[in-house]
Amino acid sequence: MKSGNIEQFKTLVTRRDDPNYSQVSGYISKDLALRFKIACTSKEITQSEALESAVARWLEEEDILVAGGKDSEKSQSSPQTIAELVERNYHQLLKLGGVGADRLEALKDGAKPTVRELVFLARDLDMDEELIVEMRDRSFPKKNKRRQTNGV
Repeated sequence: MKSGNIEQFKTLVTRRDDPNYSQVSGYISKDLALRFKIACTSKEITQSEALESAVARWLEEEDILVAGGKDSEKSQSSPQTIAELVERNYHQLLKLGGVGADRLEALKDGAKPTVRELVFLARDLDMDEELIVEMRDRSFPKKNKRRQTNGV
């Protein structure tokens, strides 16, 4: 075997081997699967590329709050305060009913949430409670009170 032929046998790094990628699977109708395969072939793209694009578009359309990768615009514009979070998800929160409409309005206008409301927000938006607490702390920073020292 000539050394020039060795180049063609080098291992390619595929998405399967790349730690920055994860497999996603599900079941769809045979007709839809066939149409998907034909569309990918005609566009000369891989099914993975098409799925990644479709999932990203779906998340954007559904306004799902998830931290995106380096290409995600959503990750740069994630809500920073409880008021922003409630405003962006107002209708979903209203429909789920964990927090009453009057309190949602107040939170949207900048009111401080109770611990109970934070729990409901985390549950209803499927967010980690720690993230909600961090957002509350950013929204309502604790004021440093000077301690009285009796002149000492």
